[in-house]
Amino acid sequence: MRHFPKWMLFLVLGMVMIATVSTQLFQSYRYNDITKTMNEATRIAITKSLNPSVRVMEGKVSITQSAFESNFKQQFQKTNIKLKVKSYKFAYLKTSDNYIKALKVKIIDDEDTAYQTTYIANVVK
Repeated sequence: MRHFPKWMLFLVLGMVMIATVSTQLFQSYRYNDITKTMNEATRIAITKSLNPSVRVMEGKVSITQSAFESNFKQQFQKTNIKLKVKSYKFAYLKTSDNYIKALKVKIIDDEDTAYQTTYIANVVK
């Protein structure tokens, strides 16, 4: 009976540690899952928003920004991730010829957590 308070303290501290680590791992898994889904939605939206009517030089492709943004939102909402999106932000890095070299998609949810992904065009010279 003399060591009972010490063992109870160890038991409570152990439970707190397990709860903290479990919560941290769950949040990390959720963040990684959402960013992987964003990567997939970005690739699909880029493929869907290619503009075949614009004739460009070999090795260059033109996409429509408004079509990409709407395609990304549709594709991301099709997934089964339970995320209430507060805002979408799209940033484009363009070359001097006005072609898109890279794009960044940032999503902010209702808990003000930011999820972002960057897509860089694979240009082989």
